[in-house]
Amino acid sequence: MRVLFGPDFRHLVQYQQLLADALGAGGVDVEFLQGYRRLLPMTRGVRAARPDVFHLHFPVHYIRCNGKLDEARKYRFFADVWLAARAARLVYTVHDLYPTSYAQDKAGNAGQHYLLRRAAGLIVHSEEALKQVLEIGGVPAEKCTVIPHGDLSAPMGQPIPRALARAQAGFQEGERICLAPGIVTPNKGLEELIAYWKREKPDAILLIAGHAHDGGYGQRLNMLASGVANVRLRLGFVSDYDLKVLFCAADCVVINYRTIFTSGVASLARSFGTPLLLPERLKTVHLLEPHPSVVRFGEGDFGVKLAETLSLTTDYAAAEEWRNATAWDKVAARTRAVYESVTS
Repeated sequence: MRVLFGPDFRHLVQYQQLLADALGAGGVDVEFLQGYRRLLPMTRGVRAARPDVFHLHFPVHYIRCNGKLDEARKYRFFADVWLAARAARLVYTVHDLYPTSYAQDKAGNAGQHYLLRRAAGLIVHSEEALKQVLEIGGVPAEKCTVIPHGDLSAPMGQPIPRALARAQAGFQEGERICLAPGIVTPNKGLEELIAYWKREKPDAILLIAGHAHDGGYGQRLNMLASGVANVRLRLGFVSDYDLKVLFCAADCVVINYRTIFTSGVASLARSFGTPLLLPERLKTVHLLEPHPSVVRFGEGDFGVKLAETLSLTTDYAAAEEWRNATAWDKVAARTRAVYESVTS
């Protein structure tokens, strides 16, 4: 079976390459739709590659752009989806229901809804995500399959001893570190975290670490954190090894995303057994809860829940159940079953 992944976002996320490798081990030939062909990028790419299945992961690449052609691209998306789905069976993994780095609008949302209806198969990462897709997309349940987000720690190997990780990360003895990692974007609620640390002065350092695609937004965060002793920013590329060091060294991971369907950061925290604090509102983030390493906060109790999370300790061994449940061979086998279903 030949499958085309699109778009090629391997430079931003590990998910696609790890899934492609696992599918390849199971006999599925995976190619990546690279570059951007004008006018009908998906259709032209599918017709050139001639796959059995076109597996779409991040449609925002084909819906939105920063420029004067933005509106034209959103309306062209309908025709591109229709034609691409005629050239190969279309499977769509709904990592996020709507693009998280752009403001929602009617045309963009309509394109997303049309994609849900036009795809031959839909993959979501949690039961709550499935519920929302069914409600918003108006699609039959039999077209949807719940497959957990794969284990992003798999290629990173065993954890680094805490003392060594803390030394490599440059943390001082006695410092407690709350890590907010990942690509730095406005939807992640980082301004609110900085404001809380500035106002309440918790006995822990907030470390924001990741690349800011929008330089202006990165400057804004630097300005907000300026003069705040217990907030540190490491804005820039973070290698997989450095990310592993931070997860092994931190006392906890803090997430404050306003909206998101799936979180690779949360998945990685679970894999390493690092205590994780995240909002109750992110119900689609699937973490095999309840679990001792996962703490949820609601309105007005962030400080109490932060203290609770900081009282926990990292336990890599206790995260084995999660790593087994999200192992890539299992994710790939269930994904292949979706391919076989839509092509039979």
